[in-house]
Amino acid sequence: MKNTETIKIAVCQKCKKSYHGIPVLSNDNKTLICPDCKIEEALDVLGVNADEKSQLKNIIYKHTNNEY
Repeated sequence: MKNTETIKIAVCQKCKKSYHGIPVLSNDNKTLICPDCKIEEALDVLGVNADEKSQLKNIIYKHTNNEY
């Protein structure tokens, strides 16, 4: 039997952009958001500035082979 995967495309409830993959729970514990927004939320909580955020996101994407 052939294994097939269905790719689902969703719209993030926070940034309103389309993405594929599994949604994650926002810091409000109610809203499902894209992984990119979750990374942003996590870095905000840590107090990371915009330049550092950009550098860290590039490192994350490079090492996970994901395009969020």
